[in-house]
Amino acid sequence: MTKGGKGRLLLKSHVERIVMEGGRAVGVQLQGSRRRILRAKRAVISNASIWDTTRLLPEGTLTDQQRDERMNTPMTGSFVHLHVGIDATGLPADLE
Repeated sequence: MTKGGKGRLLLKSHVERIVMEGGRAVGVQLQGSRRRILRAKRAVISNASIWDTTRLLPEGTLTDQQRDERMNTPMTGSFVHLHVGIDATGLPADLE
């Protein structure tokens, strides 16, 4: 969601590639008949695996070594990973 609670959710919108400008992800290009570029206001977040996300990056975005490291990341038995960011204001500094 964007600031102010306004946002847009697109279902069945497959990403063809991540759009990079100046070394930064600035949007995504959709596949198929809806093939258009959606520009991000602040960030591009991928919920795809590291392998699929790496394939979506334009050629030359990563060095060969960086690409190899990502593509050779070992798979785990888990199929869901959740990464959450919260505002830690007021939480104890020693909280794990």
